[in-house]
Amino acid sequence: MEQLKIQYPQESLFPLHRLGTGTSGLLLLGRSTLGRRELSRQFREHICRKIYRTVIGPL
Repeated sequence: MEQLKIQYPQESLFPLHRLGTGTSGLLLLGRSTLGRRELSRQFREHICRKIYRTVIGPL
């Protein structure tokens, strides 16, 4: 987030969820309060959904 704030200082970015510590992946951001609310509603009502995948390499 800090890098995005530096790279796009004119944008108001609102994270829609958090990634856990030690987790990597896609971070979904809303560019407006209305956009964030709408996407949050879609997740809440299961219109959109999160899919988690695990990749395991050789041990």
